[in-house]
Amino acid sequence: MSISVMSTPVPASSSADTGEMSLIEALGVAIEAADKGSRIIWQCVEKRRLAMAAAATFHTTSALAAGGAASVECENKTSATNLVTQHSKQCRETIIRILRQYSEEVQREKPHLRFAFLTEELNPGTPLSDDYTWVVDPIDGAASFVHGLPDCCISIGLTYRKQPVLAVVFTPFISSGVRLTVAAAAVLNTKMLDEHGTAAAPTTALPPTPPTPPVVPECNGELFTAIKGFGAFVNGRQVRVNAKVVPATSVVVFNHPCGVMLSTAEAASPDGAAIRRRKCDAAIDCSMAMREELLRLPVAALRCYGSCAATLAQVAAGRVDAYLEPAGKAWDVCAGSLLVTEAGGVVCNMLGRPLDMAHDTTIVAAATQEMADLMTEKCVRHGFGQYWLVEKE
Repeated sequence: MSISVMSTPVPASSSADTGEMSLIEALGVAIEAADKGSRIIWQCVEKRRLAMAAAATFHTTSALAAGGAASVECENKTSATNLVTQHSKQCRETIIRILRQYSEEVQREKPHLRFAFLTEELNPGTPLSDDYTWVVDPIDGAASFVHGLPDCCISIGLTYRKQPVLAVVFTPFISSGVRLTVAAAAVLNTKMLDEHGTAAAPTTALPPTPPTPPVVPECNGELFTAIKGFGAFVNGRQVRVNAKVVPATSVVVFNHPCGVMLSTAEAASPDGAAIRRRKCDAAIDCSMAMREELLRLPVAALRCYGSCAATLAQVAAGRVDAYLEPAGKAWDVCAGSLLVTEAGGVVCNMLGRPLDMAHDTTIVAAATQEMADLMTEKCVRHGFGQYWLVEKE
């Protein structure tokens, strides 16, 4: 790889959990992969803009039809709302190629290390192992991306012994207003800021060994990064969850239920399709009852966004106070969950148990334990987990 990073040991407190790999170096590679992927996303946006301009100029067709979802080549996956685009495929191939090349170089130096790859489209059924595993979602929030909405992102996580140890989440269309190149954002030895915006002495400061990808993005997005034990950052500045939040002032994100799970017996039944439909309807009714309770508490705001990873990043940044995703997968939650915990937040499944990415399909992320308990209590009382085979006992 063209990225050159000095070798630096990870903190002693986390060395047992991160293995022998240089996570500082791996972070630089993941950042480069996210940047290259984002360029493909912006190519799609530019094509859509040109199509809309052509339609408006020549009146050959409706600008909405030319620039909307129809202008992006897409195919249905498992449901009508879970779309994949041609650009998503290109983005995935680009990211995986960069990560695979780096992993092979590491293996040449340390042959005993093993790497695996897990994405929604590539080996989705592959179980997490104790090996290093790159967990990638090239466009998390594909439906939003296809329809021109900004709540989508590139998510790259790395696990070791089934636990996330590195995270990169890049939101190309959501900006804090600070224009910063990816290369500059990768410099993680900038001054850490406390919640008041003043320089604070870090408890575990990264050494001055910034990754320097030879790339400069042409967009103004937000780059969220984390290494286990080092904290969470956005565009090179440390972020923390909103630790002072109370329910009455909280912003809660609760995504609509989708992708309910069937037991082996239900799936084998001749009425499997009808069972799935009834179960999906019941999950919707259950979620509506939970939403009504949240609004009557009241919470300050109840939202629903299209990208799990991007929403988890917003929890880490202190902009969202609690988040319930009933149907997340490993590629949705891997990077984002590490961002939340490294920013001081709480991550668990909907029953309040530790998140197990190898088995859980649900995630609760919150700024405080109180906010996490608020969400898990409702899930348990309403039996929300039954729709994803999450049992109380």
